[in-house]
Parts: sequence; structure tokens; C-alpha cells
Amino acid sequence: MSHLRKKHDWVHQQGYTLLELIVVVLIIGVLSGIAIPNFLDWLHEYRLQAAANTLMNHLRAARLLAIFTGKEHQLQIKNRENGNYYQVVQDPKKSSEQVVKSIGQVILHKEFGEVMIKEPISGTISFYPKGTSSNKSILLENSVAHRIYIRVNNFGRIKQERL
Repeated sequence: MSHLRKKHDWVHQQGYTLLELIVVVLIIGVLSGIAIPNFLDWLHEYRLQAAANTLMNHLRAARLLAIFTGKEHQLQIKNRENGNYYQVVQDPKKSSEQVVKSIGQVILHKEFGEVMIKEPISGTISFYPKGTSSNKSILLENSVAHRIYIRVNNFGRIKQERL
């Protein structure tokens, strides 16, 4: 009989002990405490870089459209108090400006979350049919004060510079 009793004393356990669960929760908490701030920094940088890349692509598109259509194209930066957006228009000297439909109006803080055009508050960058442009710079800034300058020179070359 004692032999049968010993078999029943060692019943196979299923599940985890409370101590094991506490250790796992503590490990997850420590890893989250380390990872979340790094993820948030990465997210701010990613949004700023995405906004800068999109703006540069739109500047290049405006230049190419000016060359291919033979008409001046202009990137117009609108006052940030009125929505902080930019748009590309064809033949801006006409009384009715035609916004390029493939680009439209780009509202930075809505599309890229807390990215703003800091300088200039408003203004234009013109691209001419010969491939030249006006010499201007645009400063983008995110909510944690990281900045990217986008510079357009007279030859239409567009460069990005981190500050």
C-alpha cells in the first residue's frame, strides 16, 4: 500500500507559481522602462526625417514639372498660424493659381505629427523652365527641437542638413 501512496504524492503540477509570475512581470517592466523612451526618441526623429524627405521630393517634383511643362512652378509656404502647410502651384503669375494635384496641400503637423516649418513663416521657392530656382532655405523642427534645414540653391540643387 505504501508503494501506491508514493505515486499519488508526486502529482504533476500544471501552471506557474506566483513567484515565477512576479519575476516575469518585473523583467517586462524593466525592459519596457528602457525601451519606451528610446522608441519615442526614434519616433520623433522618424517623423521629422519623413517630413524632410517628402518636402525634398515635392521640391524635386516642382523643378521637374517646371522643366517638362515649360512653365514656372512655385512651392508656397503658408503662415504656420493658419495651418502650417505648403503647396506647389503652376504658373504663379497668373491670377488663378493652379495647385498641382499630384502634390496638393501638405499640412505637416497633421501628416507627420508635431513637425512644423519654423523658417520661413511664409514665402515661396520658384522653379523655372531652365531648371534654375530661387535660392532659399526651409527649417523643419519637431516637438523635441530637432531640426533639419532644406536648402535650394540657384541651380535647383536640393540638399538636407541636420542641425
